[in-house]
Amino acid sequence: MAINYYDMTGVLILDQVTPVIKALFNGYNLDGSFPGKGQAYIANISESSNCSWYSVCENLESLAKELGLKIDESNMIEEVLSVLASHFSANQNNDLANLMENSTFEDDASLDALFTIAKAFDDGHGLKAFKYEGCWHCDKPRLDNFGGHGEFTGSHVTVRGSSTGIVELGEKLEAAIESGNTNKAAELICKQVSSLLAGIYDEVVRKEVANNLVQMLSA
Repeated sequence: MAINYYDMTGVLILDQVTPVIKALFNGYNLDGSFPGKGQAYIANISESSNCSWYSVCENLESLAKELGLKIDESNMIEEVLSVLASHFSANQNNDLANLMENSTFEDDASLDALFTIAKAFDDGHGLKAFKYEGCWHCDKPRLDNFGGHGEFTGSHVTVRGSSTGIVELGEKLEAAIESGNTNKAAELICKQVSSLLAGIYDEVVRKEVANNLVQMLSA
């Protein structure tokens, strides 16, 4: 029987590693000493990492106690986040509120979710962005059992993509052009560009970039 794995490595881009960063990202094999120069190593290794919300909750509970905050022994991460939000004056943080309202906090904690929490609970870490590259791989050379993807998430933009997505786009473009359907080809490229534009958070900036792009393409 074939065994499939997923592994990733990346970095946090920040001013310094603080107790909040340690509590949130220790499950991602955090190493604040490498590679340095404002970056801290993170990884999710299939056979060794523990990125579960349960682990994150335990770490945040310990952090809250170190800060002298009272936490009910409910083991509910929503309770812990609420107490810490009050401590860090983040009760009105919309991104954190949306996360708490919509997340089930089951399985593994995503980097996007942890980034949102860290940005709300800034104890001097100055977290600006994260980036990573990951891959699926198999212990047997089977078709469609290998692939990769990457993501950059910062304060202004998120860009992500996968090798599967690139291959599928190429196949669809090839088919459209071979059949002479240039409208379909243009539609595929437009969808790709629209996805990139959607990653820009600020609506005003997004529209300005889109307008500039139209001018460049028509020049």
